[in-house]
Amino acid sequence: MSYGVVHTTNLSGCDCYSAINETTDIENGSLVVLGDLKDGERDIYLCDAPTAAQLAATPVHLVAHPAWKYEDHSVTCQNEDEF
Repeated sequence: MSYGVVHTTNLSGCDCYSAINETTDIENGSLVVLGDLKDGERDIYLCDAPTAAQLAATPVHLVAHPAWKYEDHSVTCQNEDEF
């Protein structure tokens, strides 16, 4: 399996959304389609991998996990390649 790695340290002028898939992990660099807002949330959307039909007709989004953890006590955690 091959996939891309997305670095988020130099993003500007792009729309960013928070999304979650409640049944499976979504890899950094994957494409997803956004669904409805998650119940009880106002900024977190449900997402899923796009089907072939959705790729042609629906906007897709590139998954870019945050590069940094909130804990900065470990140098390893500050390396973007760890995410």
